[in-house]
Amino acid sequence: MEILGKLISMQVLIALISSSVISAFITSIFVKLNNDRNLQLKYITEERQKWRNQIKENVSLLVSNSYENDKELKRIVTFLLLSVNPNDEEDVKIINCLNNILINNNDDNEKNKLIELIQQLLKHDWERAKKESSAFNGLMKKKYIRKKVHQ
Repeated sequence: MEILGKLISMQVLIALISSSVISAFITSIFVKLNNDRNLQLKYITEERQKWRNQIKENVSLLVSNSYENDKELKRIVTFLLLSVNPNDEEDVKIINCLNNILINNNDDNEKNKLIELIQQLLKHDWERAKKESSAFNGLMKKKYIRKKVHQ
């Protein structure tokens, strides 16, 4: 009987050790995945912030006429054109506005319209960044997509 008791105790001990090792392994996988996600999110968030700052800076230069010549004006407009999505309905409005400013850089109405459009773009991006970085992002996979241009 004593041998049977030791055998059962040994089996229980092996089962406990095995389950502990398996639990530790599974936990380490989840910790690794979470750390990778947090690093990726941090990188994307920082890059988005840089993008928003560059947009603000270039629009400010454009609207305030703080460029020295037509070449610099074209550089600013080109940067902004390359920073928006030509397949997005709202971004197409920005593209049209920029093209109009390029044709007539003294058109204050177009510049004011550009400011409003850029404010909406930046607000949309900021809201999307906040939602994506929330603690419940994994549970709430809601996408924040602007209207696409129908081609």
